[in-house]
Amino acid sequence: MELICHCIKHKESKYIAVSLEALSNLLQYGKSNPVNNVNPVANKLDKLGILDYLESLQRHHVELIYEKTIKILETYFVIDDQPI
Repeated sequence: MELICHCIKHKESKYIAVSLEALSNLLQYGKSNPVNNVNPVANKLDKLGILDYLESLQRHHVELIYEKTIKILETYFVIDDQPI
């Protein structure tokens, strides 16, 4: 998971897009297999500090990256008790 977090910060859009797809798949797995009603993948990503970076990708110039990022944030994370 740390490797995906590293790749998601790459400058080339194709690497970011592939990393977001992998991240989405891992988050889906975590959603399907919760631990104490918590997505363990989302929990780990939060501890790794990736949420701030994902939020910054909402302003990415490539529409595909923007769309994938929004979908991940809206589907798997809650910030300030409000879905993004």
